[in-house]
Amino acid sequence: MFNLQRVNPSRAAFTPFIAVSLVLGSSVLLPGEASAISHTPPCRIDISDAHISTYLREVKEVNAVKINAVSICDKAQKDVTIYVEIHKTGWLSDHLVETFKSKEYSLIPPGKAINFEEAFVFCRNDRVTKYYGIVYGKALVEGKLVYAPRGRSKNILPLKCGT
Repeated sequence: MFNLQRVNPSRAAFTPFIAVSLVLGSSVLLPGEASAISHTPPCRIDISDAHISTYLREVKEVNAVKINAVSICDKAQKDVTIYVEIHKTGWLSDHLVETFKSKEYSLIPPGKAINFEEAFVFCRNDRVTKYYGIVYGKALVEGKLVYAPRGRSKNILPLKCGT
């Protein structure tokens, strides 16, 4: 098991495209209020595009394709679990390479981000392969079990990493 260091979020390719809404309730909008509403859901999971891990290449001297995820919510969360799948494109269909599950986070205060950066697979060769990630999760929010539906990384990228 590797001791992985945190990736600087400004260097990661996080995409708001995968903003997954955990709708906690409904509200009534009055005319003219729509422009004041933020397009960012109150609870969401963002996923990065697949990339070759700089840390593993430079520090451990191995090549690996990696995908990061970040979960954040305006409300306190309990028992949070994040799942990340690494997929590669194929001739007849896409292939699941591996599924990763975060530890269960017992209590996360409102507005605190959870960075899940442990989803990676080692490259077997330098064959160019196209990868993308799928993310989903679950949490207790205000006493209700809430599931984040599956979201996909914005771009499917070719990487010199055959798995």
